Amino acid sequence: VYAHAVYAVSSYSLRCDASPGVEIASATIDTALWTTDSLRNLSASLAVVAVLRDPEVASSTVVQRDTLMTLQLRLSNASQAASGTGGVSCMVHGVSNIRSEELRPRGLQTPVSATVTGGENRRLRIGTRALRGLIATSNRSELLDLNPIDGSVAVASVDLLAVYSDNTQERVTAEQCSSSSRSLDIAQGCSSVQVSRSAAPSSSAKVTLAFRGINATLTFRVWSVVNRSLPVQLSASPSRLGKINDWLVSNGGVCTQRYQSGRIDATAQFTYGGQAVQSVSVLHLIAPLLASSNESVATVSAASGRVYGIGPGTCTITARRGSSVVALHGVVVDAHLNVSVTSLSAVVATSVAMSLPQSPFSITSSQRASAFVRQDFNFEGVNGTASVVAVLSDNSLYPLSAQDGLSLRSLDTNVVRVLDGGVVSAVMNGSGDLIEARWRSKSPRCSAGLLSSGTTSIAVRLPQAVNVNLVSQHTTLALAADSAQYILPTSSTLNVTVAYQNGRLVDLTTDSRTRYDTSAAGGLFSIVVAGSSATIVPNTAGLIGTSLLVVQFRHLNLSAQLSVTVTRLSHLSVFTTPYPAYYLSVGNRITGLNRIMGASPATFQQAQLHVTAHFADNSTADISTHSLTLISSDRQSEVSVSTNIVTPQSSAAQGPAIITASFAAKHSASIVLFLNHSTVHIVELQNLTLSAGASLSTSQSQLSAIFSDGTQRISLFSGSTPLLPGVISFSVDTPTAASVDSRSGLVSLLGNHHSLVTLS
Repeated sequence: VYAHAVYAVSSYSLRCDASPGVEIASATIDTALWTTDSLRNLSASLAVVAVLRDPEVASSTVVQRDTLMTLQLRLSNASQAASGTGGVSCMVHGVSNIRSEELRPRGLQTPVSATVTGGENRRLRIGTRALRGLIATSNRSELLDLNPIDGSVAVASVDLLAVYSDNTQERVTAEQCSSSSRSLDIAQGCSSVQVSRSAAPSSSAKVTLAFRGINATLTFRVWSVVNRSLPVQLSASPSRLGKINDWLVSNGGVCTQRYQSGRIDATAQFTYGGQAVQSVSVLHLIAPLLASSNESVATVSAASGRVYGIGPGTCTITARRGSSVVALHGVVVDAHLNVSVTSLSAVVATSVAMSLPQSPFSITSSQRASAFVRQDFNFEGVNGTASVVAVLSDNSLYPLSAQDGLSLRSLDTNVVRVLDGGVVSAVMNGSGDLIEARWRSKSPRCSAGLLSSGTTSIAVRLPQAVNVNLVSQHTTLALAADSAQYILPTSSTLNVTVAYQNGRLVDLTTDSRTRYDTSAAGGLFSIVVAGSSATIVPNTAGLIGTSLLVVQFRHLNLSAQLSVTVTRLSHLSVFTTPYPAYYLSVGNRITGLNRIMGASPATFQQAQLHVTAHFADNSTADISTHSLTLISSDRQSEVSVSTNIVTPQSSAAQGPAIITASFAAKHSASIVLFLNHSTVHIVELQNLTLSAGASLSTSQSQLSAIFSDGTQRISLFSGSTPLLPGVISFSVDTPTAASVDSRSGLVSLLGNHHSLVTLS
């Protein structure tokens, strides 16, 4: 309950009544501030008469609002609440403030009802919110017991949603949870379940979650490995590896025969309740565990999932988890089995996509996912990856890489290019057999000639290029041997992007098909392309001027132009303005400085020196505070210069002072400032304010001034230090309430006062 009484409330009398079905549970009043003469609470109604304990501590200034009390309401009987709304209404019987003003809320004579704000139509919405049910969900309902295979534990998250009678829902934490089977362990907080390591999985397990007396159940199917002693079945295709005709490599200077490789498959059979059996690929789980019993016969690659023949003989490929054998398979490398290369098969893909049959799916059904490669060369610069396999005479495949002697080349570099690592990049529209794969032995001494070759088709369909954007950091550059180099850049990076119809932007700054035509520049500048950037560099012959850079492309019918200026520093100019600066002071150029009337000690006006660099192309730059700009006075003992601020000393004699600015020791300019002993005086004081803040006992005066020559001072103080000592003095009209330092303007609070105190 608030009162907006302009000034602090000194007393009030209220009666508050609750609507049917609602009761006033409590009323809180700050007893440190208020004396309660009467407080009566009959649940349905409340009467309060309160008086401020100490009016002296109340704020004497305008207050936004006073907090009178806080009411806590409680729903006692929802069935009695009319139309689903209710609340409390208060009647104001009297209210006054510390200025002894009897107030009229909303301009009406008391008693009058207090204004109710907020709520629904200024009423509180009342309704029951009973828990109607629970919805339990999990991210998976099928759990595989993988512990016998790789030691991992299958985990499923559990979420619980509470549904209320008002149709709202919220995520809650189960108060209790339990599992019907020892095959599932429940995490603390009931947030997840996992297959137990200590118990053999059962066919199903029910997890019950309880919240506020209501239960929800989740059913999980736990699949166990059929053969726990040797859970994984390994196979290799082919399992008998022959030698590949004509492929020999040098091994320590000895030509060694190369053999086939076989693709490893690893499957485990899982059962549900001893009835349904499913075979699941688990190669990704055991690949890191695979090893060959004899690596002089065959080796295993976990990355590719293949076994490679090395030399004649037999060996066993084994997967071990600790001391337990998880899987094993015998491999034969046969020196008498000859296979030859029939062809190379290559495919270039930009991505791999997955698809499933159209949903919905029936519960417990099995669906087959299909994977297929995509070749979407639909914007310039999109990359694809080439995969090449050798097709052997027994119809087996041997994946090839650059380490095997595979090389790729583009049959039309205007359409596609081949980058490192088998990456194919789109350049422009075209289609056909554009990529050729060649397989040569990396040991020509052992295997002469080409083992095989093949081509693959690519279709590039690019949108039309519509625009060229040239972005340069700077278009005006300085000659490197001129003083302008310290003000202007001596080079600039250049970015070239091409926009296509589909809105895509492609950076062609360093593309080999981008042509930078500087023939019209007449040697004024050049373009240097290095690494991933292009740079505009001015000439070293001293040429200045403005010329055009033209950017064209070998593969696009587009071009763009950029105007580039190369210049040198011509001369300097200087002028002075009043200091400290004020609004529009830069337009008030001055040639003399006067003494300020009343200042003690004697104080001159100050000036700010502006130094301008003029370039050969008629452009300018302010170098007043440049590190290479030096400013000096011919009367150093009487006129000091700090950065670009000119300050005459109090003892300075009347007469001219020459202020000189030089830059890089090559250019200079001067101005004559006349020091006058005649004075200027303040004609107007403005903007007298006090520093603001809460609970301040002191406050600093601030004000600005206008002088007789039209110059201004935005502030006459730096903190509490006067900038013009002796010029300004302060006083107050009620020294019992506040005091002021006549020199600094610092105001100190001494006591309360019933009316405003004036500071002069």
